[in-house]
Amino acid sequence: WMEVESQTYNPPSSFLVFQLAFAPLWGIPQNQTEIAKNEKKFSNALDVYEKRLSESKYLAGDEFSIADLSHLP
Repeated sequence: WMEVESQTYNPPSSFLVFQLAFAPLWGIPQNQTEIAKNEKKFSNALDVYEKRLSESKYLAGDEFSIADLSHLP
C-alpha cells in the first residue's frame, strides 16, 4: 500500500492541492484541463481504497500500520 500511495494516490492529490490551494495564492494560472485529468485519477485511486477498506479495517489488515500513516499529509 505504500507503493500505491507513492505511485497512484500522491501524484494526483499533490497536483490538486497545488493547483487548487496554492496556485491562486501565488497568482499562478490554474490548468483546468490537468485539474480535470487529475480529479479523475484521484477518484479512481479512491475507488481502490474504498474497495480495500470495505474488506479490512485498515489498508494493510486489521491493525493500524505505516501503510495508513503514509497517507497522512
